[in-house]
Amino acid sequence: MEKKFFLSLKKKILKKNYEINELILKILNKNLFITYLLILINIIIYYILFLFPNKIKFFVLSSKKISFSFYNLITNYQIITNFFSHIDFKHILFNMFYLFIFGFIIENKIGKLKFLLYYLFTGIFSSLFQILFLYYTDFNNFYILGASGAIYGLLGIIYVFYPIYKIKIFSKKYCIKFSKFIIYFLFLSIFDLLFKLNLNVGHISHITGILIGIFLGFISKKCFIYKKKLKQK
Repeated sequence: MEKKFFLSLKKKILKKNYEINELILKILNKNLFITYLLILINIIIYYILFLFPNKIKFFVLSSKKISFSFYNLITNYQIITNFFSHIDFKHILFNMFYLFIFGFIIENKIGKLKFLLYYLFTGIFSSLFQILFLYYTDFNNFYILGASGAIYGLLGIIYVFYPIYKIKIFSKKYCIKFSKFIIYFLFLSIFDLLFKLNLNVGHISHITGILIGIFLGFISKKCFIYKKKLKQK
């Protein structure tokens, strides 16, 4: 009985791995408008800041200059522009790589509008938690910028839909298992936060991004299950 169960599970995993890998191979043939649009906006803002570095204050959140009121903070346009801004080429390169990888999986899975709303929601609230943390601690002279909070949110959503599956990138040697991937990054962020390492990294943004992503992922998954039940009736 157990043997049959594990053989059945193995077949399901192999089938799902095949589906994900087929999805990656077909990426250029898909109309992934929102993923490409988000990447384009990030690149445009990066070049604006590259050409006019003194304009950075108009795009990022600063924990030093908070005139703190919850209403003023959430109605400040920089609560959105901060996660489209990047400090250097390496910063945007890695973030856009992961946005490219995770974005097309999520956009294909949940649709364009929901993907955009989830991305913005995760980016806004991961930035909000980060700025609140900095405001109420000694770290009160930092800029908040970068897409990583929103991207960690995508990782959380993928974890819900594909917890035991892998993506093969370039070859069989390069695989990402989502469950291990998310645990590793959560542990890394919590460890760095506790021991005050890599203080220029938004650890709170990363942690809350993943948790918000998991929450949104469960909502979407329940919606999918509910729609399937309605169709079966």
